[in-house]
Amino acid sequence: MPYTLSKQQSPVSDRATPAALGNSRTGLLYGLSAYTMWGFIPLYFRALSRVSPPIVLCHRVCWSALFMALVVSIRGEWKAIAPVLRSRRNVLLLCAGAVLIALNWLIFIYAIAQQHLLQASLGYFINPLFSIALGMMFLRERLRPWQWLAVSHSIRLRDQPDSARHRSPLDCRFARRLLRTLWPGAQER
Repeated sequence: MPYTLSKQQSPVSDRATPAALGNSRTGLLYGLSAYTMWGFIPLYFRALSRVSPPIVLCHRVCWSALFMALVVSIRGEWKAIAPVLRSRRNVLLLCAGAVLIALNWLIFIYAIAQQHLLQASLGYFINPLFSIALGMMFLRERLRPWQWLAVSHSIRLRDQPDSARHRSPLDCRFARRLLRTLWPGAQER
């Protein structure tokens, strides 16, 4: 006999409970805190612009790993992580993800150190739009009217020219400079 939910057990209720409202407020507070911190991260990396970006990245990776090990230890979740680490496929996927995230952060830190905050920020601004496009193409997701409005507004803002410099935010000179810094042997053609 299949399990069905009664009206009293329904996951979606007509009225929000105090606990659900508290969770919503907590989630909103976490979201606002994260975006506030994210807004100040470029200022922090700008203050560290005299330090080599790979060194800043190494510190970020090491301190993040230590902090997460502390959190996992306090919460006692090592038993849940152990089976994941026993699978070679999972470890390879985790390593690939870690390399991609580290490369993403290295480019971001380098961009800020080279005073390309606008270009780096636009890259992060475009990423959700790219994810929406992939979801629509491959997962056949459909946007509601308000979502279409938000996406079209974002695209319109993205297409505004950089009036201060009158050049595309995706500056090729920045990419070449980054390549020469990361691989000093690379020659410009």
